[in-house]
Amino acid sequence: GRLALPLMVDLNGKALGRAEAGEECTFDFGTLIAHLARTRRVGAGSIIAGASVRDSVLGFDVHVNEGTSVEGTVINPGTRIGRGAVIRNAVIDKYCEIADGAQIGVDLAHDRARGFTISDGGIVVLGKGTRVE
Repeated sequence: GRLALPLMVDLNGKALGRAEAGEECTFDFGTLIAHLARTRRVGAGSIIAGASVRDSVLGFDVHVNEGTSVEGTVINPGTRIGRGAVIRNAVIDKYCEIADGAQIGVDLAHDRARGFTISDGGIVVLGKGTRVE
């Protein structure tokens, strides 16, 4: 059937995502999952909690928190992305931690100053286990 109640997701007793789908909702849950599978590559165990992920690939066990925007990015397994982060045109290796509000690929000069590798095409690359504040 169609979603008409809040969809609340908790992880280890903490609120992780709160989606409000009211009476005007024009899709059912199966349609939502089918659209996700067609338009994004998301690995098993990954959680997108109130975030926007476009034209990206997420490996398994990746957590993207509320208010975050990810676009044109490959995120490898075990990476955690805090709330309100902005990530554009990046390749993020395994087990990275991106802090709340962090920005990657938004200001390439700033990314260079932080020691990130940037390709000739403007892709920001983070190595395994990198922590970004």
